[in-house]
Amino acid sequence: MLRVYADEVLAENPPQSELMNQRPLMSRFIWESLRYSSTTLETPSVFLTGGRRFYLQADDIIDKAESRTWAASHAAQQMTDLLDDTERHLLPQMKASYELLGEQLTDYGVNLEILKETL
Repeated sequence: MLRVYADEVLAENPPQSELMNQRPLMSRFIWESLRYSSTTLETPSVFLTGGRRFYLQADDIIDKAESRTWAASHAAQQMTDLLDDTERHLLPQMKASYELLGEQLTDYGVNLEILKETL
């Protein structure tokens, strides 16, 4: 969604009112839920920090484009850079952690296929 926003909205340098009307709505349900979970601190800090930074930077880029602190085309490039960096670094780390956890659970005899079927 943010990549489409950068490529199709910001890159076109629309009027400020159009930027504000097309502001992407980022779902933060999981992120907000972590605030109330007793297991949050079991989450590796690299993911908590990475997620916090991602949302902070994405919001900052959008705010700067809407306020015209940055040209929309510059904001588009900044958003693209943020998304590229997240896809290159944070997401692969999350996938590797998820896969390792799956292997560890399997080693302890947890049948993940049965768990998948109940979801």
